[in-house]
Amino acid sequence: MKKAIKIGIIIVIILIIITVALIMINKYKKKENNILDKQDEFEVKANNQISEVTFDNEIMNIKECIQKYINYFYEEDYNAIYEILENNYKNINNITVNNINNSVKNIYGQFILDKLEKREININLAVYYAYGNITYENYTVDEEQRYTIIVDYAKSKFYLIPEILEDEYDYQNNNKDDTNVYSEFNYKNYSDEEILKDQFNYYKYLILNKQQKAFEMLDSDYKNKMFDNNIDKFNEYITKRKVQLENMMFAQSSQSNDKYYIKDNYNYNYILKKSDNEYYNYTIMLDNYTIMDEQILQRYNSLDDYSKAYACAEIFVNMINTKDYNNAYNKTSFDSMQEFENYISSNFFENNIIEAQSVEEKENIYIVETKIYSNINLQTDVMEKNFIVELKEGANFTISFNI
Repeated sequence: MKKAIKIGIIIVIILIIITVALIMINKYKKKENNILDKQDEFEVKANNQISEVTFDNEIMNIKECIQKYINYFYEEDYNAIYEILENNYKNINNITVNNINNSVKNIYGQFILDKLEKREININLAVYYAYGNITYENYTVDEEQRYTIIVDYAKSKFYLIPEILEDEYDYQNNNKDDTNVYSEFNYKNYSDEEILKDQFNYYKYLILNKQQKAFEMLDSDYKNKMFDNNIDKFNEYITKRKVQLENMMFAQSSQSNDKYYIKDNYNYNYILKKSDNEYYNYTIMLDNYTIMDEQILQRYNSLDDYSKAYACAEIFVNMINTKDYNNAYNKTSFDSMQEFENYISSNFFENNIIEAQSVEEKENIYIVETKIYSNINLQTDVMEKNFIVELKEGANFTISFNI
């Protein structure tokens, strides 16, 4: 009997110990959950903060959403515009397919993005705030535009509000038809050349509309050497080249490390330098001769003297094409700038495409016989032009003509 009592007491003690242990474990788990809840709350708050977007591929994708919306105005596809507009915005403003033409401002043109901000609502939902301008074909500014874009990554959909709404707003209540094809969001990985072309066009927009920003984005050494770090000289350069700048288009590119060598439709050269995937983080040079980088200099030095002479003639033609008369004048022996400019205006086209015919050497002087075309089209004016080239130290040279 006593033995049974002892066993009973032991069992009770064991049960008490187990119960106490379970209680302690439960309290620990509650404490741990509270800590996790606080961490989740902190992360949500952190994600709800607005931050600037700089990643080039993300910027390209959001721009594509906005441009898709604008293009539907060209097509007068009001059903598509209605499907893209955010649900709550439509309800608040009583927008229907039938009244959309009068309820939403009609927009036509190319959207240029100056700044993009982002708020992450949760892991699947992000809200973007886009600030930019609508431009015409030649990238001159029409008007400022701002958009709010909601991207639902889980559903692969995007919705748009034609204004900035940063206040508290129910972005998650977008129970739209998942079969809606107009607001599909398919994240695209853009190629380096696609991004480069877009960055080149962005700089074109800046140089035509926001000269201070364009001046700031010039390579610092180039800015000093070409424009004496003087924005007035930069603006004068833009004025001389305005027609060319309005009509220039990205044509082709090549890459060496962090530098991209670009040619436009006039066959003019640009060097864009960037070291990361940030869309706006790059510098640019507006020619490839003011500062010859290592790769260009190596290529020049690898040429024989006959080829160097033609290369110098080509550089000179590029100078007069881009209205860089100071550098071009310094390569000649004209008595005055006015005499030089008079000669250029009478003996060259507004735009000049040079083609070598022959190169002859006489006592260390090279006679480069060329044909000059007024443009790259089949219907073009053409003239013959001889350049007398004297090669100097490094990549320097002088030019004269049979006047």
